Amino acid sequence: MPRSTRASLLAASALLFLPSCGGKIATLYEQSKAEALADPGPAPANWAADGELGLSWDLVTTLAVRELQSRLEDPDNKLKIDLPLGAQAVITPKLAMSDTSVAASNDCATCVRVKSTFEGKLKWKLESWKGSVPVAMSVKAVLELTSRTEGAKTLVEAELRKVTVDLPESPSIDRLNLSIDDPLVAWLQEQIEREFPAIPIAELGSGDMPLRAVRLSTSKSYLEAEVLTTSPTRPSSALSPASAGDWYLSIDEHVLLGLTRRDAFEAGELTHEVYADPRSLSVQHQSFTMGLRLWRLAGMGWWRDYQVSGTLTLDGDDIQIEPEQVAEVDHSRGAGIVDPLALLAEGMILGAIEEALHVARPATLEEPIGGARLVLTVDQAEGANGALSLQGSATIEESAKKQKSKGTGKKKGKGKSKR
Repeated sequence: MPRSTRASLLAASALLFLPSCGGKIATLYEQSKAEALADPGPAPANWAADGELGLSWDLVTTLAVRELQSRLEDPDNKLKIDLPLGAQAVITPKLAMSDTSVAASNDCATCVRVKSTFEGKLKWKLESWKGSVPVAMSVKAVLELTSRTEGAKTLVEAELRKVTVDLPESPSIDRLNLSIDDPLVAWLQEQIEREFPAIPIAELGSGDMPLRAVRLSTSKSYLEAEVLTTSPTRPSSALSPASAGDWYLSIDEHVLLGLTRRDAFEAGELTHEVYADPRSLSVQHQSFTMGLRLWRLAGMGWWRDYQVSGTLTLDGDDIQIEPEQVAEVDHSRGAGIVDPLALLAEGMILGAIEEALHVARPATLEEPIGGARLVLTVDQAEGANGALSLQGSATIEESAKKQKSKGTGKKKGKGKSKR
């Protein structure tokens, strides 16, 4: 073969392995990036849920009746009753909630009927005379659970639809020969209904992860909020939430992958012009397996595929994703050597899963009502049926002047309560 012909063939081979190979890798990378960052568009009419948040009715009731309780326990509440000859009796209720129950209501699809019992005394004063009489009362209220968008967040709130006050036994002030049940009932009901604000129950989504849609529904034990995230990856089947505890959250593993993959591409270069591309995710019990591709775009470019396995652990009230083993699956021609565990240990990739789990979790509500806040604890994290599910408990932390109460359930007694 003539020397000139051999030189031409060598030059052609060099072009195949250098610019064309690098261009192919870059093209494949850009295709994967476009897929991961695709805009899913607005929510379709009949959308399937990415995830589901459940709040127990005991927890919802505890949050909702706080406003009711604060109004009836307001020390500035005073009922003034005009008497003959210009006299005026001043009655001050001193009431504390002793019991609360909740049940579904037929008033609307997301309505609940709350019945609360208050016990205490009525302190009365007429000029120099004063005293007190025992009193018990029940309040029946219908609350409608609604959702509304505020910026990037979706707020779940309880709105008062109607309320009735009942006095099982008519209190009377014998010394004044005065029956007060009718004016007392009317006054108490007016105190409750007057400018009753929407009560915050949960905040869904965030500035980093706005939700496309939220749909509320009810079951026997939970207020259920189905969510549609901005993940371009869709569930392969209907979500099967694992409902337990004061609250639960289930997110489809395909959706977690989509959120994680998008976060990885938005993060860009990890180190030495290496880029991460999570390509599969499976969670079973407390273990996970992820398919991870690492891209290098410099020079000729290459990719390597790995299978990463690890565990889910609880750290306080958060879930931690811990990678433990890695196995190489495939690579392109001329691929370099990279330690993916070292990259994962930096939290640059798996941290996106941890962040995604906060998207549809009820946020810690700072001072929702009366100086209290809602604190959530993750008690269990487990993968099953193609989804990652969290279950947990809730604590209502009172202001410095009030006690701390933990859990949910019917409120019994005075002072200390289990919620």
